Parts: sequence; structure tokens; C-alpha cells
Amino acid sequence: MKKKLSDEKYNEVRAVKAQLASITGKVSSKKAIINAIETQNVPASQILLTVQNALPSGCFLNSVNYNGKSVTIKGIAESSFIAVDYMANLGRLKIFDTVNYSLSIEESQSDVEFTLNYTLKSQGGAN
Repeated sequence: MKKKLSDEKYNEVRAVKAQLASITGKVSSKKAIINAIETQNVPASQILLTVQNALPSGCFLNSVNYNGKSVTIKGIAESSFIAVDYMANLGRLKIFDTVNYSLSIEESQSDVEFTLNYTLKSQGGAN
């Protein structure tokens, strides 16, 4: 049997099999790199959707800045209670590390302008 497998007619099969093993190894290493990147960063689309869906009635966003590790949210609420309600909604989500946040509220006439800074928890990427 071994003599038949070492026959010249199987040289091409052995070469293709070796190439396939090499390509499989390269793909596996690329997959590991992609998974490592995903565990470090949450997609911007997910952040935007999360921040938008947490908005209570009477609360509006002016800007959302995301740098891969933290997010700054600026907006206007009809009252300070609504701004705090928005913070509570974001706090219930497990995407933000609420230990590192800051809040500044400025009342201008009847509306409340707020700025929230959150650090994101590391997550994502299946290993």
C-alpha cells in the first residue's frame, strides 16, 4: 500500500495537500488576529444604535464621538430628570464601564444640555 502512495502519479496530490495545509494555517492566524481586534473594539454601528435606542422621550442627541475605547455623548433634554433617566438607561446596558463617566449639565432657558463620557468595557470576538 505504501508503495502505491509513493507512486509518482500522486505527487500532484501531495503538493496540493501541502499547499492546502499551508493556506489553512495562514487563515487560522488571520482569524486569530481578527478575533483579537474584535475583543478590543466594539463596532461603531453597535455603539450608535445602543446610544440611540436608550433615549427616553424628551431627550435628543447633538453628537456622538467614539474612538474605539470611549464615547462622548452630547445632547439636550427637556429636564434634568430626563437627562438622568438617559444616564440610567445607558447604565443598565452592559456595554459601558459606568465607573469612568462624567456628566456636565448646563441649563439654557428651559432645556438641559448634557455631555456624557463613558469608557467601554472590552468585549466581542469569539475565540
